[in-house]
Amino acid sequence: MPRTRRSKPLYQRGEFALYSRPGRHHQIVWYDPARKRERSTSAGTSDVETGRIAVDRLYLSTNGGGSTCPTCGQATDRGNQLIASIIADYLVGHGAERTSAPAIRARLAHVVSYIGTLDQQGVRARDIDEAWIARFRRWLRDEPYLAGKTP
Repeated sequence: MPRTRRSKPLYQRGEFALYSRPGRHHQIVWYDPARKRERSTSAGTSDVETGRIAVDRLYLSTNGGGSTCPTCGQATDRGNQLIASIIADYLVGHGAERTSAPAIRARLAHVVSYIGTLDQQGVRARDIDEAWIARFRRWLRDEPYLAGKTP
């Protein structure tokens, strides 16, 4: 039986692609160089947004690389990565499953809001130092917000 070409993926991150399977859950497909073949797994849902999260989690679990933080499980060698990207990866990969997820999300929203006020919004992990943290805390102290409400 001749092979048929796959349609364009619904979502792709790195080597992982999300494909639709009519009447079934979406499928995540990637090439495994160790096994020298294509592999796949079910996304566990037929909803595209939930499938995107499943692809992101699989990507993060396999491509964390380097050393990882024993507390949060995130890679620690991300000096060149954008802070906003690290926050998004944390919320998708690890933070979403925690009991404290709403509180974590609210606190990280303040960091994202602060970055939005900066002239240079491409803040990278290597840019965060004591001086940056002091400026953030000064901004947060002066920022009017309702306690318990995210911006």
